Amino acid sequence: TAALKQTAAVGVEANMTDWATLRAGYNWTHELTCEGTDDCGNNTGAWAWGLGFNWGGLTADMSVSSSLLQDPVGTITGNNDDAGGLTSSAITLTYSF
Repeated sequence: TAALKQTAAVGVEANMTDWATLRAGYNWTHELTCEGTDDCGNNTGAWAWGLGFNWGGLTADMSVSSSLLQDPVGTITGNNDDAGGLTSSAITLTYSF
């Protein structure tokens, strides 16, 4: 099977304070053509959210699950149906000296 896919990502970043940054974006994929499969023309898209912190030599970056915006209290307390939890991927900590 073969496929031709188009992918794109659009995002913005805003400094909330001198040490905290909020990131938001949208990622999408469109299958332009395919051969040998029945699922031609699949479109997928998802919102992406993230937070960045910079405390001098220590920085932290994390991606936040979209379920935080759909059910903030349930996500923060761990009582939601999303098994992914608050973060959708790892938190990266970096220390430079």
